[in-house]
Amino acid sequence: MEVNVDILQMCCFLLLSVLESSLAAVTYCGNGMCLCDDKTHQADCKSVHEGQKLLFFPKLPDNIEDVTIRYFKCEKIFVRNLQNFTDLPLTKLCFDSLDMQFMQTGLFRNLRNLKEVEISHNRKLPSKTLRDAFLNISSSLQILNLTSNRWNYIVPDFFKYVSHTNLSTVVLAGNQLRNLTADIFQDLKLTALDFSVLDLGNTLLRDIPVFCGVIRQSLTPNLTKLYLLNTSIITLQGYRFQCLPRLQILDLRFNYFAEIPLFCNKVKDSIHPKLQELYLSHSKIRYIFNNSFSCLPSLTKLDLSFTELHPSHPEVCEQ
Repeated sequence: MEVNVDILQMCCFLLLSVLESSLAAVTYCGNGMCLCDDKTHQADCKSVHEGQKLLFFPKLPDNIEDVTIRYFKCEKIFVRNLQNFTDLPLTKLCFDSLDMQFMQTGLFRNLRNLKEVEISHNRKLPSKTLRDAFLNISSSLQILNLTSNRWNYIVPDFFKYVSHTNLSTVVLAGNQLRNLTADIFQDLKLTALDFSVLDLGNTLLRDIPVFCGVIRQSLTPNLTKLYLLNTSIITLQGYRFQCLPRLQILDLRFNYFAEIPLFCNKVKDSIHPKLQELYLSHSKIRYIFNNSFSCLPSLTKLDLSFTELHPSHPEVCEQ
């Protein structure tokens, strides 16, 4: 088999060009603390060794929109510490594993373009302190990711300083929240809510928050996605899912319940007419019946894998 040398050389040249271009896009920046990607406008700043203190927040290239600071030790953050970020077109800011204990009230007030904030794996940070840090945050905020801060309690008015924003997604995955009530989310414009726990057995939520206020008015009327993966739920009670009229995705994997509610109200009408995806895998479910999902007319995806299922009516899936 003959190989065209010219074509082979051209392919090698193109491959090297692509590699060089890719490498050229990612360079050290911020006094050597960070890697900046000129194409994605991201800066990833992480410590070199465990326990390294963050002495200052670095000055970054003018086009950076997404900043992650992680694995440093930074117990206290003040407004003045973020001075180098105020002139950036910053839309996302992540503080991951910084061992934070204090954040100044109104910490984010000078970052006027923020759309996403992530405060994760900061196990000594009180929820009250973080609540106050949100004072005067930009109204453009859309996503709040608060993963694995080991909270078992958050103050009842935790979201009071973000109620004026466009916040639509809240992630509280990996925390140990107990007795959480849905009224904490009242007045927000949420479309997605994630309570999922990534480490098995790490939560004591045990029950689903009731999303109904007075006279059965929804506390989260725009919610379309609800993730309750591995939250130690023992019993599924249908009434707790009421007042979520726009719900499309419900994830209940890795829980302990054995029975499925009918998802119907008292007059046998659907309480989730728009639900399209239902995930029930890795639960204790043993039986399903012909009418188990009859009140979910829009259901297109159903996951019952890894359960103790002994279907009494196999034809239920055909329906």
